[in-house]
Amino acid sequence: MLSFEENLRKESILNGPLAMRPEHVGGIEETDMNSFERVRAEDKRIINGHADVNQLVPFKYQWAWDKYLAACANHWMPQEIQMSRDIALWKDPKGLTEDERRIVKRNLGFFVTADSLAANNIVLGTYRHITAPECRQYMLRQAFE
Repeated sequence: MLSFEENLRKESILNGPLAMRPEHVGGIEETDMNSFERVRAEDKRIINGHADVNQLVPFKYQWAWDKYLAACANHWMPQEIQMSRDIALWKDPKGLTEDERRIVKRNLGFFVTADSLAANNIVLGTYRHITAPECRQYMLRQAFE
């Protein structure tokens, strides 16, 4: 079994049981076979890197992966939360004052718009420039939320 630390040898790619032989894959030339090496953490860059953006490990930016895991742990979906008491309080004419209702509506309106703008900025403006996969993973998580 391969570990993430060992590099694939060119011979195993060309002659192994799952060999990628140039005659079976169109357009692969002999000079391209050097690109089958595993990505090394020191080769990764946050911006303008040339390492494979789809190979997540080994990590170079552990902080980004830690933030991704923390975001996953802190996330919840509306279907997972019992909100019947909140709905009853909102529908009850004596549950909230008009000022409290106005504050809730304005805050919801603000955060919905702010979240939409932030997600658009992440996906459309920033994500395409990031080349470290662990950073890209965290950014996509932010955009999802």
